[in-house]
Amino acid sequence: MKLLYVLERWPELSQTFVAEEIKALELAGHSVEVACLNRGDGLPTATPIVCPADTGAAARSAAIIQQIAHAPRATFAQIASERAWPPPDANARLRGLFRLATFRRAAVRSDHIHAHVATEAADMARLLAAASHRTWSFTAHGADAYADPAQLRVNLGSAKFARAASPHVAEQLRSASPTAKIVEVPVAVALDRFNRTSSYSASGPLVSTGRLVEKKGFEDLINAFGTAQLGDRELWIIGDGPLRKDLEGRAEGLNVRFLGAQTPDEVAVALSRASAFALLSKMAEDGDRDGRPAAIVEAMAAGLPVVSTSVPGISDLVQPDFGLLVSPASAVEAAVAIRELMDLDPTQRQQMGLVAKSRSRPYDPSVVASEMTALFESAVS
Repeated sequence: MKLLYVLERWPELSQTFVAEEIKALELAGHSVEVACLNRGDGLPTATPIVCPADTGAAARSAAIIQQIAHAPRATFAQIASERAWPPPDANARLRGLFRLATFRRAAVRSDHIHAHVATEAADMARLLAAASHRTWSFTAHGADAYADPAQLRVNLGSAKFARAASPHVAEQLRSASPTAKIVEVPVAVALDRFNRTSSYSASGPLVSTGRLVEKKGFEDLINAFGTAQLGDRELWIIGDGPLRKDLEGRAEGLNVRFLGAQTPDEVAVALSRASAFALLSKMAEDGDRDGRPAAIVEAMAAGLPVVSTSVPGISDLVQPDFGLLVSPASAVEAAVAIRELMDLDPTQRQQMGLVAKSRSRPYDPSVVASEMTALFESAVS
């Protein structure tokens, strides 16, 4: 089967779950291309990429002429009445058409179009499907399911199906459009990469991974770590982002190491040295929120007990037999939980990690690819 994946940026270090999904689909014999508006900061892949920045003005102009010739109604509708992508402004729509037409040949080559993220990428996939007469679908992860209810209903009404990465996202999609086809399929995580081959490090650091942005709760984690008073134990924070300088200032005088952005293999090495994992997700002031963080599943695959927050997407993932949940934005509760976890006998923590590892199996890329293949085939039949 030939698939076109639509993303805003690609490849992205923060979207390893998409890379693993595509890789598994390719290993299963499918052909995948990626259409993206901009190049990301991730490692290059062998998957073919179509990006407007790589296409000259002449080629883009030719693509528009071809689209007008083969899909005049869809092209006119995009220019005249599209209210989602780009924003509702005549000049913006023309510029958007100039960029989007770049992807039409890839869309025509495909049997089905799939977007990751329910906002801009889904809008693009819907327009591409109309211009290429292809079926399409999208994956919703978290905050994207709450961004624009009216536009979400438009996309749900057009897509063959919407895939929710967690139960709470599925519930949000169903509330937006009760008649839409909503399916729950988790994100893909390279479990084998994170499988710990060394013995459990009982005195290892507390590790956290993620973009250094508000919704990840790193400020709360640093405050909690300082309050927990864990002696010589370190906190390793893996990731980069706009809050790094502020967080480094907050962590001054504590046993906190900022390791910066790392490759998945480097993250796996860090997790193999850890004694536990923590991610204190919360809703940001602008409404941004996590869905079901792949970082937690990676830690589970590494056999680590987890401390996190009782937010949707995490509260139904982290269970009491391998993790502790606290209220979001509560550094005090988090400090108590971290101290409670670290005060346990190492064999208890190791056993919790083994339970966590067993619960990570549904996220295996081959399992996810198999479920997505069935959905794609159903969509085009």
